[in-house]
Amino acid sequence: MSSNEKIVRTQAQQVGPFSGSNNNVDIRMNGGQVVNMAKSYIECELRANITPATTDTTSSGIYDIECKLGTNNSNPAFSVGLVRNCRLSSQNQGMLEEVNRVDILKTNLNNLTMTRDEKLSLSVSSLAQTKNYGKQRYGLFGDLLSEGTDKSKQVVPRVKIPLSQLFGLGEQSQLDLNRTGDLNFHVELNNAILQASIPTANFDATMIVCQKAGSGAGVIPSSSANLKSVDLNVKFQTLDQLPYWVGQHVTFTGSATGGATFTTASQVISGISRAPGDGTVTLTFASDITTTSGSESWADVVCTPDVTGASATISIENVSLVSTELMNASPSGQVSYFTYETEQLTVSATNKLSQIFTLPPACIGYYAMFPQAETLTSGFTNPKEYRNRLDNEQETSRPVEFDSPLYYEQIRRTLINGGMRLRDLNLYTDVENDPNGSISGGGKWEMVMNATPQTQGNKILQMNISATANNNGPASINVYKQIVKVL
Repeated sequence: MSSNEKIVRTQAQQVGPFSGSNNNVDIRMNGGQVVNMAKSYIECELRANITPATTDTTSSGIYDIECKLGTNNSNPAFSVGLVRNCRLSSQNQGMLEEVNRVDILKTNLNNLTMTRDEKLSLSVSSLAQTKNYGKQRYGLFGDLLSEGTDKSKQVVPRVKIPLSQLFGLGEQSQLDLNRTGDLNFHVELNNAILQASIPTANFDATMIVCQKAGSGAGVIPSSSANLKSVDLNVKFQTLDQLPYWVGQHVTFTGSATGGATFTTASQVISGISRAPGDGTVTLTFASDITTTSGSESWADVVCTPDVTGASATISIENVSLVSTELMNASPSGQVSYFTYETEQLTVSATNKLSQIFTLPPACIGYYAMFPQAETLTSGFTNPKEYRNRLDNEQETSRPVEFDSPLYYEQIRRTLINGGMRLRDLNLYTDVENDPNGSISGGGKWEMVMNATPQTQGNKILQMNISATANNNGPASINVYKQIVKVL
């Protein structure tokens, strides 16, 4: 922040926690100032409500909370998914923008207009993050410490939703509110889509083999009285790769010999250290892990997180607007910006869809998306082709087959005409990114879009979409009409 900027936080008029019946938020930004909208954002304060593992009788364990939007495991989970509908009006100019289902629009456009590296970089602040080398996806709800004796802790994260993801005026680096007067922001939260879980032991089995110091792999030998620490069999170059943290609730499993009985008493890690020489990692516990005597011993010992019966839910506790006021800025002239009008339809999922839409004169392009249940992705089963007509003229010289070169060319042209760039064609839903760069995913994202000219009157769009089999077409369709406005 420069000396010519001032950060202002404005609380929502409603009080949280926000739920399905209390999900409308109104915030007023005072006029008489010049604001950098591109640096401003709506901030949601989230809280994880945790039910500890059944064996965690003292509730002393610290848990990793994995969050996703609906049933979609894709990461990053864009923060705009927390807003279902949004509206921006002003004291002097009236209604400026109103975008319904902005969560679906921006989630799908982000996956087209951001490079894969850009999307992965958002994992720092995303609700759903990239898997680490322990195959766990750390979330925002824990400050997980993998070294020393300071205990990890659960935290209350603040998730930022940039105004540029909600409104066309949100992309302006300088907006003069002397002309507009007070700005009124209204957002309808999509909190019902927030889902949380506590990951189970899903990491590489070789990482969790442990033994008493100086013993063979996975061995706790006889006469191991008052054993409060174990060494991991795998050596770690850095603790960033470690699938454990101080305060983690774990349990031990293995086999017993010499008359010993293998117990699976749960423990909480009280300390983690790494020998700088050979990379041996030692896990320390507050109480005894086990006591063996005589010829009793343990073998094949592994230390795994104990999350049996543990669960979590997420609530939105508070919402505020953080704006960047520009000091000593000169009043600006007129501002041209893009926004969207939304038309939503529920249709019969047949093998052919033919539907008429009206596009306003200032419309420069349309984006047809097909929402899938419980996700924010656009697609439908077995898409085949489409061929649309604008004002009774064919938009293309032949049918556009999904995932064909012409299909991607239509996407590229439409995005360029709308002031965006096509940067990624890895359009798979439910994608999970591993640290080694591999991905796993489900079906393809599918969209229909095209650029349109500005006209003096309304334009009539006839959309004709085919699937490869009956009852496999889209069951719902959202048409986002991109229009040009001048303030």
